[in-house]
Amino acid sequence: MSCSNTAGEMLCCFLSVTGRNIRTPRAERLLYYLYDRNPCSVCRTYCLKTMSRCGVLSEKLLNICLYDVNEDTVRYARKRLNLSAK
Repeated sequence: MSCSNTAGEMLCCFLSVTGRNIRTPRAERLLYYLYDRNPCSVCRTYCLKTMSRCGVLSEKLLNICLYDVNEDTVRYARKRLNLSAK
């Protein structure tokens, strides 16, 4: 993954250092921060999937994602929440 914004670059660096296998409160806070501050909708979707792989994706955030501008993010959130497609 490559991104031209700072939050996207931080996400890439974080994942390359951790090896994508993280399950700590600090990692959860950092991933949420990167999701929340990232202007790139593709990066946000990637961040959600990373949170899910790491076991730190919350139902609260998935509910917020139902209103994301990126259709892939909305679809992903609906699938994770077991909601039927509209």
